[in-house]
Amino acid sequence: MPSFGAEKENLTDRIAASVGTVLVEQGVPLRLVGVQVSNMKPDDSVVEAQVAQKAAEARTAAIKTLTDFLDQDPTGTRKMVYRMQVLQELTRTANANGHNTIFLTDLGGQSTGILPLPGGH
Repeated sequence: MPSFGAEKENLTDRIAASVGTVLVEQGVPLRLVGVQVSNMKPDDSVVEAQVAQKAAEARTAAIKTLTDFLDQDPTGTRKMVYRMQVLQELTRTANANGHNTIFLTDLGGQSTGILPLPGGH
């Protein structure tokens, strides 16, 4: 984001230099005392991009926090519970949208074998 006045060679200084140059080149008999940038706003697409970048950074930090927490459990119980919660939320969301959804998974645990279908199928 452009600096308006905090750094050397900032936007305000560049505008002051440009205005001063134009006054001299045009022979205007005025001396430039000072320049103050005001009411300048970045384009909406720039603001939206900055907001999206901040949101992505926040999501990345949240994912890192979650994965660090899950990785701290040597038994794997946290990961199993988290997977179950994610599957539950996926099922709840799908069912709320009019889909009847069932997830079958071993959740990464020890397999107990294939369950037989009820008789006659």
